[in-house]
Amino acid sequence: MYTYLKSLLIAGIVTCVLLLGMGGMPAIAQDDPMQYEGTVRVAAQTVNETVVLAWMAKILIDEHTSLDTTINTDFAASSVLHQAMVNDEIDLYPTWTGTQLTGILRYEGPNLPSEETYQMVKDGFEEHFNMTWSEPMGFNNTYIMAVNKETADQYNLKTASDLRDYASDWVLAGDENFDTRPDAYPGWSEAYGITFKDVLPMQYAMIYQAIA
Repeated sequence: MYTYLKSLLIAGIVTCVLLLGMGGMPAIAQDDPMQYEGTVRVAAQTVNETVVLAWMAKILIDEHTSLDTTINTDFAASSVLHQAMVNDEIDLYPTWTGTQLTGILRYEGPNLPSEETYQMVKDGFEEHFNMTWSEPMGFNNTYIMAVNKETADQYNLKTASDLRDYASDWVLAGDENFDTRPDAYPGWSEAYGITFKDVLPMQYAMIYQAIA
């Protein structure tokens, strides 16, 4: 998980407080942050961990600087957040390197180590969008296949390979990038030789309700 930021000024402030908040990292040298003026517009996709991180950023900015803050955690997709940043409607948000590498920078090559992924995204966003990324926050997200317990028991599902006999009649749901990211459904489908009847992009809250 990373936060990427629109300007070096904001990067200096928020990277510092986010890293301090996540693990007590040393503060980045700045002028007196209590003398800053302006408003930082914090945003997040409607995913629990990004919402929590966005609120952490807001609280830390409020407590450690003289800047005002606003927060909007109602963005349905990372692509919408990115466009809002490009349009100068928000100033920062937490996100994932893999999502930005494939969804925004349109990378279609082989899977990369996390450090190389981060560097490619950092360099690409600085070059193409004049946006600056913070250092890693220390955890990562991974896609999994999930069914409810009744379905698992009925079809004796224990591994992904067990879906092979049923997937052609089933609908799979994922986030807005899942059906197009090479390291998500396309790569998974090719590796397992399994194709679902349909793959729908949905918000996570709706997925949880639909699968219940």
